[in-house]
Amino acid sequence: MLRKLNLQNLAENLALFKSNPKFVLFENAANLQIRQTLPNHPCNFYIFENSRKNLKQFYCIRHNLLPDNERSILMIESDGEWNSDDLENGVKNLVEYEENLSKIGLFIGNTKLAETFAQIIPKILPKLQPNGFWPCKLFHVDPSKFQKILDAKLSDLPENMRLGNTRVEDAQIINDTWKFATPDEVLQQREKLSRLPTSCVFHNDAPISFEMIGLHGQLSHQFTFPEYRNLGLGTIVDISLLQKAIAFGIHPYKCVEVDNEKVVKRSKNQEEVWSTVEDNVVYIGFNRH
Repeated sequence: MLRKLNLQNLAENLALFKSNPKFVLFENAANLQIRQTLPNHPCNFYIFENSRKNLKQFYCIRHNLLPDNERSILMIESDGEWNSDDLENGVKNLVEYEENLSKIGLFIGNTKLAETFAQIIPKILPKLQPNGFWPCKLFHVDPSKFQKILDAKLSDLPENMRLGNTRVEDAQIINDTWKFATPDEVLQQREKLSRLPTSCVFHNDAPISFEMIGLHGQLSHQFTFPEYRNLGLGTIVDISLLQKAIAFGIHPYKCVEVDNEKVVKRSKNQEEVWSTVEDNVVYIGFNRH
């Protein structure tokens, strides 16, 4: 049976979310929802339980209240063994709560969940047609490393450069330089810049190297303009943002496309910061209709 979780229920499940890094997206989403950090991106949480299997399957649908074309995001993760019937029953129940489930823009789940979801969803919501699959390696910062990161001293910057927060007025630059962004997502960038931690190096007051936190606590869009690369700015921005995220109460993580072998290898070698989660995370995009 599927039931909706209130804020107290969420707080009661935080210990489970924190106990296994595969739940890092749910840990951050729950914390941000409890704190009401993202009022324009509220989350509804649900749990599907099968007591005979000792199964708990969690669902989170993040809605978008901004006046743009961005659609909702669905995440699913499980504690315990499950099969396709469990997922199908859970999604069927979810449709009864979420009348606009057929209009989601993105699904996020581990490999097995993503593959099974893609198989069963045409039977439940025929209009929801996948248009892209993006498997990613999931890296997170183990909490045992938090204090060492917080204590890390950042390198000095060259003359006429300063480290700060990315400004809301820089949202267009952020959007224009992000390969995953579309032109109409500027409002989304403004919202994230105004409510979540950011880090940016400025040269003569112009942003030249930056990174931000996404809606589920992920590090996203680390970018340095070509003429400023190989100066160590990306590392400064990265560590600075990790420090800010941890202080903000976010469990930092990042998803790197498996095809991006260079960054996957580099992240695996940065063991002093990043730990690898065993299973991949798969993003599924859906056609508009």
